[in-house]
Amino acid sequence: MPESDDRDPIIALIDSIGVDAAAQRYVVHMSGVHDANLDLMDAFWSGDGASRLLPLELRWNLLLAAIHQCPDDDELLWRLGDGPVDNNAVDPEIRRRVFAARATDAKVQRLFEAMRRQLPIKDRITDGAWYT
Repeated sequence: MPESDDRDPIIALIDSIGVDAAAQRYVVHMSGVHDANLDLMDAFWSGDGASRLLPLELRWNLLLAAIHQCPDDDELLWRLGDGPVDNNAVDPEIRRRVFAARATDAKVQRLFEAMRRQLPIKDRITDGAWYT
């Protein structure tokens, strides 16, 4: 008789396909090709698994993988930054890591630039947003 898998189903899915494949699915989803596993898309968006917040390292690895797989397209980078990065940056450790990565990772720096370029002039935020 097989053992019961008591893990969160999203964590189990990510473990089975890998962080890079999960990130690629999210990037493709943002591009308009919608993945059938909306729970995975929701986990990216909010950092939540089926019943609890995903572990910090997993959330960070998913975000970083998605940033690296996102094309240098301001619109897609903005969607990534305004969605999952914004939602996860409420966690002070994620915010710290994003800022630290900006100094050494050209792709993360590109995300910051896209966020600033894509905001409509009337909505430009000069203080308080994770990317300011």
